[in-house]
Amino acid sequence: MRLFLIALSFIIFFNSNLQAQEDLFPFVGQISSNSVNIRAGLNKNFEQLCQLSQGEEVLVVEKSYGWYKIKLPLVAKSYISNEFVLTNNNIDGEVVSERVNVRAGPGINHTVLGQINSGYRIQILEVIGDWYRIKPIDESFGWVSEELVSFKSRDIESFQWKHLVQDVPPRPVQIDEVAVKAAKSTLEDKIKEPLVEETKTEDHVDQVRKKSEEVKKSEAVAVVESIVVEAQKDVILEGKLIQSTEKGLPDVAFILILDDQSMYFVKGLKRLLHNYLGYKIRVKGDVSPETISSFNNPLIDIQEFQLML
Repeated sequence: MRLFLIALSFIIFFNSNLQAQEDLFPFVGQISSNSVNIRAGLNKNFEQLCQLSQGEEVLVVEKSYGWYKIKLPLVAKSYISNEFVLTNNNIDGEVVSERVNVRAGPGINHTVLGQINSGYRIQILEVIGDWYRIKPIDESFGWVSEELVSFKSRDIESFQWKHLVQDVPPRPVQIDEVAVKAAKSTLEDKIKEPLVEETKTEDHVDQVRKKSEEVKKSEAVAVVESIVVEAQKDVILEGKLIQSTEKGLPDVAFILILDDQSMYFVKGLKRLLHNYLGYKIRVKGDVSPETISSFNNPLIDIQEFQLML
């Protein structure tokens, strides 16, 4: 009888301790079932933003009426009207108006997930008519039924990493002066390209257009600065992943643009990387100069990558 009471006390203590852990926010939770709906509000009448599978992690920030408020996953629906965005590449954009609604779908009839103001930078994932599907903004959240999420840990940093790689600094790029001179015409052509005209209503538009022109010039300079590299092993690079349109490289579907605007063709892990277009990632792989002579950029054959949030 005494052993039974001790065991019962331990179970009660364990359960109460676990409950206490769950009542402290934020924490990393784990989806406990398949095809779990993440919704725009805390009941089943709100529209669905995405579905998550068993085992996927979520960052829980609040609890209300049996529902958890979570940081929106990257796959969640998030849209903004292009009327309030200035962009010259349909990859990055800047908001040019105040209190612009971010919605759960491409239309004003969809739920408002949050608001952003002039100057806010967005990442565009898809163009749908007059709307952009964008990376969920920091100020937007979704809701999931409490019973479908189990407590996992308080290690918030671990939530931010999708794939782990060894933190090794990239090796320096070697520049060939002859190749730099050969790319001068490419640089001049890019600088002369006209900006995409947008119809906007804010005085801020002129300032943003000037910024866009500066970005265009910096991207052109990047073509020159990233021309020649030596073959390197286990290189670590961080940058934004975009779609490649280069038809002469059938095995290369993506380009990685580094913070200094230098560019690398990306090879490998094609099916996985497709889900991270428009996002900043850290990659590990071998750099090859095989594409330089024809396409003015080095190539990295990726073995591992992680999402940078």
